[in-house]
Amino acid sequence: MLERLTSLVSRLFSIAAGAALVLMMALTCLDAILRDINMPLVGINESVTYLGALVLGFSLPMTQRRGGQVGVELLSRKLTGRPAEALAVLVSLVSLILCAVTAWQCWAYAGELKASGEVSMNLGLPVHLVTQAIAVSFGALCLVILNQMVAAIGRLAAK
Repeated sequence: MLERLTSLVSRLFSIAAGAALVLMMALTCLDAILRDINMPLVGINESVTYLGALVLGFSLPMTQRRGGQVGVELLSRKLTGRPAEALAVLVSLVSLILCAVTAWQCWAYAGELKASGEVSMNLGLPVHLVTQAIAVSFGALCLVILNQMVAAIGRLAAK
């Protein structure tokens, strides 16, 4: 059940990241075309910056699920069997804690931004929405890490 939920959530965030990337490219191309006829888009830098943040944030769950992140494996390559699985559980636990704290702090910061009424300079977009979206994506990343940790614990118990 946890595996299916993790798969669904990762896929949804991956689709959202792809949509944000396509929108970012479309806006950039449109702005380049419109600049040629002296009609640049207002707030394009803000839009591309926010979309870039969403692309990065939303791609985290699927990247973790597929093991696409950069890792230092000097120790884990030399380990096999129970020690390797124990290390996987430990790394998952530390990662889960760090990502959960990051999600919590992003959410808290978004609350501060919302309370202050902070908006973007050119378009007047509420800044807290992007920060909340990043917090939710870190929550989804926590779900993926939890699923991987449960699997590692199962492998450890089986050995």
